This record gives sequence, C-alpha cells and structure tokens, in this order.
Amino acid sequence: MELVDNIRTLVYTNVLTKIDVLNTNNGSNLLYWSSIYGYYDITKLLIDKFDLTKIDIMIPNKNGKIALHGACSRNHLAIVLLLIDKGNLTKKDIMICNNYSKSSYDVATFETKMYLQKMCYIEDINDMIYDIVQYI
Repeated sequence: MELVDNIRTLVYTNVLTKIDVLNTNNGSNLLYWSSIYGYYDITKLLIDKFDLTKIDIMIPNKNGKIALHGACSRNHLAIVLLLIDKGNLTKKDIMICNNYSKSSYDVATFETKMYLQKMCYIEDINDMIYDIVQYI
C-alpha cells in the first residue's frame, strides 16, 4: 500500500501533472500501470483528478497496448468497467489492436470476455468477425 499512498500524495500535492500521468517515455504511462496491476483506487483517482478523456485513456504504450489491454488481461473487472465508463468506450474501442494484432477483448481472461459479452459490449464471436472484416 505504500506505493498507492505515495502516488496519492504526488497527485494531491500537484507534483504529478496530467502530462506526467500520460507520459509514455518509459514505455507505458501511469494509467496503464495502475490498470494492469489492479490498483482501482489509483486508476480512478488519475481519471477523476486529471479529468482524463477517451483520447487520454486510449493512449497506447510502446507495444500499442492501452490501459484496457492491461486490465482485461489480468481480470481486473472493476478497472475494465471504470475505463469503459469514464472513457465512454465503444465496442470498436475494445476491438482496437495492439502491435501484436491483439485487441483488449483478445487478451481478456475468460471471465472478462463473458462479462463484456453479457453487458453487450461484445455480442458474440460472429459479430466480432463481421465487424473486423469490415475494416480490412
């Protein structure tokens, strides 16, 4: 919890700026790291405090992964839902691929995939294939 407390302190004392939070010079930004490691409180704090928009949430790291890739791959469902809600993400956003041609849905755990399907973010595999083929 020390890491979480340190980040919270940096945010509330205005040491961290929006530019710092979204900076990908070291490969990935802070939003990506908080999402992949399951720090819901930090992810929410970063989104709310810095008023992160869809454009901010969709910033990729050096491998083309966005925060949603990280949260989906580690089954951090609360963060997945937070990113989708706060970023106003659509099915097309969920299906954006990284540099390895994998979407957030592709890397999601089984449980996360089932939830995304249940919540109608993704209908089923046939709809996904149809949607993807339209963009090829």
